[in-house]
Amino acid sequence: MNDSLGKFLYDLRKKTNITIKDLMSKLGISHQYINDLENGKRTPSDSLLEKIADVYNLKHQERIKLFDLATESSKTKKIPVDIANYIKDNKKAKEAIRELIYEEVQKWISWN
Repeated sequence: MNDSLGKFLYDLRKKTNITIKDLMSKLGISHQYINDLENGKRTPSDSLLEKIADVYNLKHQERIKLFDLATESSKTKKIPVDIANYIKDNKKAKEAIRELIYEEVQKWISWN
């Protein structure tokens, strides 16, 4: 396996000795769903990603890796959940990002 979301989740479960049965109970998902996640067949929802991070008590860098791997494995390549939630709840972050976008567009226009 390469550095994928499925491998990351599988390695977390093995490292922490959390059983599939415990995960089923704590996350409210089926055995098959856990298998699908660990085999790279499914990508968890944002809310499930948050639950997974909490169940495994992930440190900051591990959470970032989880969210980034989920984005990379997603068909839509959506913004990682931690970043999306921060932007959604923070007016200054929205303004700063829009300013960055505006600056990039202006650079692009001036080059063409």
